[in-house]
Amino acid sequence: MERAMTLIGTLILAGVVALGAYRMYSNPMVERRQVLENHLKSIKTIDVKFEKPPWDFDKWQQAISSKPAIWESLVAAPLPPPPPPKQPPNLEAMAKDISFGRQQIGAKVKMMDAKDPKGSFVKVGDTVNELTIKQIGKTGVVLAFMWEGQELTIEIPRK
Repeated sequence: MERAMTLIGTLILAGVVALGAYRMYSNPMVERRQVLENHLKSIKTIDVKFEKPPWDFDKWQQAISSKPAIWESLVAAPLPPPPPPKQPPNLEAMAKDISFGRQQIGAKVKMMDAKDPKGSFVKVGDTVNELTIKQIGKTGVVLAFMWEGQELTIEIPRK
């Protein structure tokens, strides 16, 4: 029984291999390819003559180039240059007549300017020539100015 089954299996395997080999060598497209090649050989080329049209291209070019405003609607005018950026104020010019002395009473320091040559005492938070006193140190006074959302500072030495 085993021998018969082995023999049947071997026969089936041999049949499948033989069928595959037959299909591999017997290509059905060979005949169709031959018909197509014969058909392509029978096609003859035809020369088609196109006559030059009676158009005067130079006249058209002259008509277009003689109208300089013809392209204005298609081409946008150039944008104007952007405005120059705003320059920050000159803090040194604002504080040129201001000087601070060494005299100090508590948190106040003596300040002299063109309006008050004898001087007066000022503290942090006071405003002088649109500048606000931000900090008073041993060697200098820091003044601040708010400009477009940012704080500009300058330090003036004490004399």
